[in-house]
Amino acid sequence: MSKKSQEKQPFHLIENVLISASRLRRMRRDQALTNDAQYCASKIIKEATAEAERIKLQGFSEGYRDGIFASANAVLTYLDGGQELARQLRGEIQTATRVMLRESLDHPEAILAVLEDWMRNHQDAAEEQLHLKLPRSAQAWRMRVTMQMESSWGSRVKVDYHDDPRFLLRCGNTVAEFDPVTIAEKCERQLLRQLDQLPAWCRTLDDDAANALWVLFEQRFVASEREETPTTAMNVSAMAAIRSMENK
Repeated sequence: MSKKSQEKQPFHLIENVLISASRLRRMRRDQALTNDAQYCASKIIKEATAEAERIKLQGFSEGYRDGIFASANAVLTYLDGGQELARQLRGEIQTATRVMLRESLDHPEAILAVLEDWMRNHQDAAEEQLHLKLPRSAQAWRMRVTMQMESSWGSRVKVDYHDDPRFLLRCGNTVAEFDPVTIAEKCERQLLRQLDQLPAWCRTLDDDAANALWVLFEQRFVASEREETPTTAMNVSAMAAIRSMENK
């Protein structure tokens, strides 16, 4: 009996069970749908698995890149912090130096040493009266200054006070001036000129360290690229991040 004639039969015998032709068609259609569904499900699962793996690798790659970036950035931030620390220390040294110099020059021993030095160089005028004009801050040393000056000068010493920080000496037609503030500022500038060399020196160290870091990363990443390892893409991404950070 032909297949066409069989399909026209109202019933079919399958494993001793009579099944109507319409039901048999439905069963075949359902089976086809089931097969299609299984194929689609298998395809979806395969694609989902591949996508999940891609996302996982991408996440790992981004995390790897971000980790490298964060590490390099932390090192460079530390090096930049060294520059800020150098500037801060320079300011503190400048302030401390200014205070120390002015306090030293405002000390009676320093002033008396200056006056003694001046008198040694003007002994030819020792018979004339020596007139001193001192800052009011030196008024507390009046007795000591007067006694020592008269003892060293051998003649009468007149001491007056004014609101100026300068020390003025007059003997006949000779006038001398000692300005502690100006001297302190001059010493301060000389010291700061020496300190100005430190930031450049420190900057060289920081640049050398940053360059060494760059070379280290570059050697590591280039080696992995040659090996074609799974981390090659991650290394390339990390290198790009470091390059962008270096150019900032």
